[in-house]
Amino acid sequence: MDRLREILGRMELELNDEKSRVVDAEEATFDFLGFTYKRTFNREGTKRLTLYYPSTKAQKRLRERMRKVFDPHAPVSVAERIRRANPYLRGWVNYFRVGNSARVFHDVAWHVETKLRRVLEYQAGRYGRGWKRYNLDFLYGTLGLYHDYRTHWQ
Repeated sequence: MDRLREILGRMELELNDEKSRVVDAEEATFDFLGFTYKRTFNREGTKRLTLYYPSTKAQKRLRERMRKVFDPHAPVSVAERIRRANPYLRGWVNYFRVGNSARVFHDVAWHVETKLRRVLEYQAGRYGRGWKRYNLDFLYGTLGLYHDYRTHWQ
């Protein structure tokens, strides 16, 4: 840590002692720049590899944002809600698209679909989530909800 402080001092930067720590990546997971890093074995158990995916904190922040955008009681049209959500979803997915994010992306897509369906049901004066009434073609094709949750490998 002293060597790191020295290097950062030359660049006129400071190391935050509260946030900085030394972690043995072989023993523990850690979060850095919104990702959770984890060392594990491959499926055959022959090689060690590093998995990285969006941290729980990053996922929670996204869900909170989507909860506010898709609040069924807010007097906003569905088109406006989707217009507000799409840039945020696109940016979040593009940032986290590297690595092992496919499972998290599936959960995020399901969460957003559920929130949008709830808004549609509420505005129509119905209860429930509209699983049969609003299929994926309607949500993504007709309404234009963002749907490019693919990961890219480098």
